[in-house]
Formats: sequence, structure tokens, C-alpha cells
Amino acid sequence: MSELKIKELDFKELQLILDSQKEANRHNEAKYNKAHQTYQSKSNMADDIANQIINRNLPIIALLVVVNVALVYFLKDNASLIAIASNIIGVAMVEIYLMSVKQL
Repeated sequence: MSELKIKELDFKELQLILDSQKEANRHNEAKYNKAHQTYQSKSNMADDIANQIINRNLPIIALLVVVNVALVYFLKDNASLIAIASNIIGVAMVEIYLMSVKQL
């Protein structure tokens, strides 16, 4: 094969690679634009969840943490009761969060 043919084939191969990369970039840009549009239209739900967690759930969870600390302090000698109470408080915290998410 002549050197000119080899260069011509190399050039065509490079063109195909560049076209492929351009198509991949277009695809990624389209995905980015769609994600941006989706966030703009559905971000209110995330804001509502965050506000509810901060305004309502955070004080309840703080109270449960204080109760847990008080139980550890007063029930020093009863490790099994502390473990049971801590587990119940942990489950309550998770349920509070899940209930707030389900309400929205």
C-alpha cells in the first residue's frame, strides 16, 4: 500500500473517532440538560422534606437522644435495659424520618 493510502485511512479513522466522541458528548450534554430540568421541576419535594426534618423531626430526635443519654446515666448497672431502650429509640428515629418522607 502506498503511503498516501495509509495516511488517508488514518485520517478516516481519526474522523470516525472524532465523530464518535462528538456523539458521546452530545449524549452526555442531553443527559445533563434533562437532569437539570428534572431537578428544577422536582426540587420542591426535596426542599419540603428538608424543611420538615429541620422544623419538626429534629427537635423530636434531639429529645430522643437526651432520653437515651439519661437512660445510660440512670441505668448504669443494667446494660441489657440500656441496649433495649437504645434500640427502641433508634427504631423510633428511623420511623419518624420514614413517616415524614411518606407524608410528602
